[in-house]
Amino acid sequence: MTGPTPLRGIVGFQKSCPTAEGSVRIFKTFIDELAGKNKAKSPRTFLDAWAHAITAHTSEDIWVVVCHKNAVGDTIAKWNADALKPIPSAGSKIFMFDHLNPPSKGLEVVPNTDPFHVSWETKLAPVTPANRIDPEMKLDVGDKAMILVEPPPSNSGTTFKKGDKIALTLIYIRPDYRRQEIDITRMFDVLLHRDASAPTTANRNPGSPGKDDTWEMVVNVETKNISLILKLKDRMGMHSNMPLWLRAHYDGRQNDHARLPAVRRDPSEVIRVAAPVYRALIARTFCTSRIVR
Repeated sequence: MTGPTPLRGIVGFQKSCPTAEGSVRIFKTFIDELAGKNKAKSPRTFLDAWAHAITAHTSEDIWVVVCHKNAVGDTIAKWNADALKPIPSAGSKIFMFDHLNPPSKGLEVVPNTDPFHVSWETKLAPVTPANRIDPEMKLDVGDKAMILVEPPPSNSGTTFKKGDKIALTLIYIRPDYRRQEIDITRMFDVLLHRDASAPTTANRNPGSPGKDDTWEMVVNVETKNISLILKLKDRMGMHSNMPLWLRAHYDGRQNDHARLPAVRRDPSEVIRVAAPVYRALIARTFCTSRIVR
């Protein structure tokens, strides 16, 4: 949403998403609300129209909008008249709206700076947002991956101290997703742990069903990082193209942004392992072309 021609905003779903058939009704109502074909007989903004359309057909708690401050009041009429407020090339505030953060206030979206660094490596290369689903980076049953944890602040020469406690929790889709069990002892074998105790397991995420979802370790020597090498042994029937990520705890701090490698499901399907998407947002962008009356 930045750059010389930024998106003005994104409308989407959170927590759940309607089927293709259900989406037809929602988008028809969305268009009607934008055009003023509603009980109020008045065109709504993109933000209000989306909220009304979702609430009318599903539940008020699944709609979400992320947009620039100057796009909050966007309407079809303003769009067609080329009267939209410009989006500054730098410094524009972005807000998130949902049923808990309605159009009258919204919640400003700010960068979430990781308090310490957690990363994955597989096939001898770091996993990044750009390569996590590349064919050569996909992780198959029997393949190995390494989790690397570095103390805060990253890249400053600081060290973990003996006795420091670290916990790594595996998350599927989002912390409160209840349609898939997690069991790290069934999914992975631990092959090696460096500069920390042999990991024990625990169930730290009450919002997710299943058994243990967390590796817990204690640093046993002052070190610049600790690592854990794993081997994938069971996919547990997870669906393809769903995000899997790590929640790391250290010294009362939390890092939710560790990206995992993609996991190959079979020759035709993969489990896409990714960074968490804000509020599990399934994005549908505002149109970037003129909308004809």
